[in-house]
Amino acid sequence: MGLQKNKFVEEWNGKREMTEKSFELGPSNVPILLLTVVAAPCFVAYWTGDEMNQRPEFAGKTMIDSPSDHMITEGTNPTTPRGL
Repeated sequence: MGLQKNKFVEEWNGKREMTEKSFELGPSNVPILLLTVVAAPCFVAYWTGDEMNQRPEFAGKTMIDSPSDHMITEGTNPTTPRGL
């Protein structure tokens, strides 16, 4: 009992392989590339950060805490090891 291939998947795979081989970077596709790779992620990051700052419980806080932030807030010196 062999596997039955999906003709749509096989067609998509063939088109994908042809596109990889025939793609050329030129002046006509650079703006689209920059828009999708740079501008769109920057806009999403700005939008989500702005939305987080509008909520009172998150206003002024960073999204990621670093270990040094906790050492400074506890009153310890971050340059000395914890055991000393």
